[in-house]
Amino acid sequence: MPDHAVVGRSAVYDESDTTPAGGLGQLEGEVRQGMKRLGQVAEATAGQARHKFEEHEQTARDQAQHARQLADRALSEQPLVLGAVALGAGLAVGLSLPATDSENKLVGQYRGRLVADAKRRVGEPGGDAEQAGDAAASAVRQGPSGDTASAAE
Repeated sequence: MPDHAVVGRSAVYDESDTTPAGGLGQLEGEVRQGMKRLGQVAEATAGQARHKFEEHEQTARDQAQHARQLADRALSEQPLVLGAVALGAGLAVGLSLPATDSENKLVGQYRGRLVADAKRRVGEPGGDAEQAGDAAASAVRQGPSGDTASAAE
């Protein structure tokens, strides 16, 4: 073997051999073979990635279906509990929002009392939504002096 030869993976490339059937032709064949292998590896990798994506997609679908089934079952078995949770969430959001001009005009003078009463009742063990709602309705019906407000107001 000449001292200026380059040893490749599967063959020896002799730089001095420039005939088409010689070293350059051999190198071209190796490059083509390497490109073919690269394409096969890329195709296999893409197939594996596609398979993993499909697995994760199916897992997400299964989990979403399971969550829907749990929600449906909870709604059918305990609708009052879900209603209380929804009421509590609405109350929490409502109490965290700042007062609007419309609210101040309508119930501004009663707002402080309503918010304090609602917060107190939510914090009480056994204080249920019905009691809090009754107290809020009662406070709105009463005027600043405790008189019942007229329907025209």
